[in-house]
Order: sequence, then C-alpha cells, then structure tokens
Amino acid sequence: MFKKALILAGALWCVLWFSANGDAALVEGRKLDHGIVYLKIITFNDLGVGPGVVYALHAFGACQGETDTKMILDLRNNFGGFLKQAARIVALFVKPSLIVELRKWVDGKEKRTVFETDETGPCAHAKRVVLVNKYSASASEIMARVLQADGALLIGEDPHTFGKGTFTGFEQDSKKILFEGRYYFANGEPLPPNGLTPNIITGRGDAPQMGTPEFEKFMDTGLYDPRDLALERAIKYLSEESYAR
Repeated sequence: MFKKALILAGALWCVLWFSANGDAALVEGRKLDHGIVYLKIITFNDLGVGPGVVYALHAFGACQGETDTKMILDLRNNFGGFLKQAARIVALFVKPSLIVELRKWVDGKEKRTVFETDETGPCAHAKRVVLVNKYSASASEIMARVLQADGALLIGEDPHTFGKGTFTGFEQDSKKILFEGRYYFANGEPLPPNGLTPNIITGRGDAPQMGTPEFEKFMDTGLYDPRDLALERAIKYLSEESYAR
C-alpha cells in the first residue's frame, strides 16, 4: 500500500531513505512525465545509500524485467564517499563488467583491488541519463564514467566534473604506511585529472528576467528558482521517440 502511494505521488518529492541520524536524505526521487524515473543520489558516504536506491527502484516500479524504463540519475553536488557503496549501485545499471580497479603503491610495490559485477543489473536495459557538474567527485565520477561507457548519456552543467583521480590512505601493517593510488576503468584508462567530459554541456539556468513572476519573487524574498537546464535536456532526450542525442 505504501509503495502504491509513492507511485501515485507523481511529481511530488519523496524521501526514500534516511541516514542513521535520521535528518539527512540519501536518495530523493520522483516520477516525471513520459514515465521517467528521476533519482538524486545525495552522497555515497553512508551504508544506507545502496538500500535506498534499491527501495526507490521498487517504489517507482522501475526496471521490472527487460522493460523500457527511462531513468535520470542525478549526481550533481555529490562529492562521493564509500567506493564499495557506489560499486554496488553501479552494478544495478550495467551488464557484467569491471567497474573500477584501484591501483595503489605501498613502499614501491603496486597493489590492486578490483570492483566488478558478473551479473546483468535489473536496470541494465533502461534508457539512462546521468547528470553531473563540477562538484561531482570521486565515487560520483566513477559511477558516471562507468555508466557513460555502458551507453548512458552524460549531461553536465559544467565542461568537466571535479577530477578527483587519486586517493590516499594508510596501509596498516607493523606500522602505518602512507600510500597513494589511482582509479582505472575497464579500458585501462585512469580517471582524467581534469574530470569527465559530458556528452552534452548545458550550463546553468539564468537569473530571472525583470517583469516576470520569478523576478518579483526574487525582489521580495531574495530567492529564485532558476531553470534546471540539465534536467530539462535529460527529459527532452528521454521523451524523444528515437532517443537520438
């Protein structure tokens, strides 16, 4: 009954999962026109984000078999977080593949950790669009790059994502050893240091024009809702019958 209520909510925002402290949403979603499912992943820095995405897919009836689901995954302003959580979510949207390989160097020796999936995810057949901006970093960039390589359209507000291609940490042995590593993808290429390049760059919505209701609201409150050009472009792409870019 609760799931049906969420589906019938249509364009209303739904909070689909909460972090342990109960005051921050990890995943937000809504059902748009043309049967498009929109999911915004706020962060990967919480163990609840994976279950949150799965719950959202079920709540909106998305990816039930090899259906023609249309999806928008919004990673804008997502600074990343736990890579293991991101890899689990990516696996829902791709065919069997290597997701990412971590290569780190400790005391001059290379060590590798591979994240991969050997199953076809329930949303691998969906028409997917990923939204990013210059604040999409680390695990968000990895998810965006893997989905882009798997055929998803990458739409960005900015010419590049953040570009967090390296990571550091401590190897716990008899003593703490500082190491540095890089992320590598299935084609053997690392995450570019200047970030990912979207297939389409939209820029950001302009400030409201004088004489419009939005401008009057801005004058009264100091606030305004600029057009979401990236989201508009994603909806246009998914609503086109040919899905041509």
